[in-house]
Amino acid sequence: MTILLTGGTGKTSLRLASLLHSASIPVLLTSRRGTSTTSFPCVTFDWNDKTTWANPFTAATDIKAVYLLSGNLHDPAPILNSFIDLCKSKGVKRFVVCSGSSCEKGGPFHGKIWQKLEDEGLEFCVLRPSWFMENLSEPGHGHFETILHHNKIFTASGDGKIPWVSAEDIAAVAFHALTDDKSHDCAYRILGPDLLSYDEIAETLSKQLGKQIVHVKLTERQRVQGMMDAGVPEEMAKFLTNLEVMAREGRETWQGDDVEVVTGKKAISFDEFVVLNEGAWK
Repeated sequence: MTILLTGGTGKTSLRLASLLHSASIPVLLTSRRGTSTTSFPCVTFDWNDKTTWANPFTAATDIKAVYLLSGNLHDPAPILNSFIDLCKSKGVKRFVVCSGSSCEKGGPFHGKIWQKLEDEGLEFCVLRPSWFMENLSEPGHGHFETILHHNKIFTASGDGKIPWVSAEDIAAVAFHALTDDKSHDCAYRILGPDLLSYDEIAETLSKQLGKQIVHVKLTERQRVQGMMDAGVPEEMAKFLTNLEVMAREGRETWQGDDVEVVTGKKAISFDEFVVLNEGAWK
């Protein structure tokens, strides 16, 4: 049985591919750039180009489970639901959707995908992770760049607290949801063990890196403009800023132990994460 992972170059998909490979489970990744983007088997695939959707099933005829990662789609539900229909026609039995902590069944964005999977009686699991620790430590993310080059973190999150989680833990939960004999048929909030504000994030980084990292608190308008000045499209800048405003308003203070319940291991703390990834900021 081959497991298909969309978003093949994403933080969770690559980690998930490694876990599946280590378990000797065949895996196939997708990427808009095609086969040269990873050492794992990979096919060209673009959510916005339906002519590429059949490529995975040409490359592997025994796909029975799919990991759905929608990337930067503004309205993922119509597109992913259409792809789910194609997958069903090809014999796919199980779907695992990576969403966000605020996703609710039947709601906007991934909520309508969750509703479809449940209504149609499909094997499924919806992952609702909090904010990724890797957004602070990996190139390509604004926080990483400003920490590395300016010793600053710019947000509109104010003093809002967030249960930061590592992509390693998200991948571990996804692995079980895709491979366990019994389908989970539920949603998990995948959270780190601590609620931390950006001020506390900056303090931890300062202590570990031996230099002062400052959290600069911006207004919503300042944050949107700053992202746009850095090349982020206006619509995406507003969307990302709204997530930070939600955190400022206390709407990300989720707590729970779903990572440990599913994997048998406690979620990694931010202190542990910084020690493991200290070299990223030097």
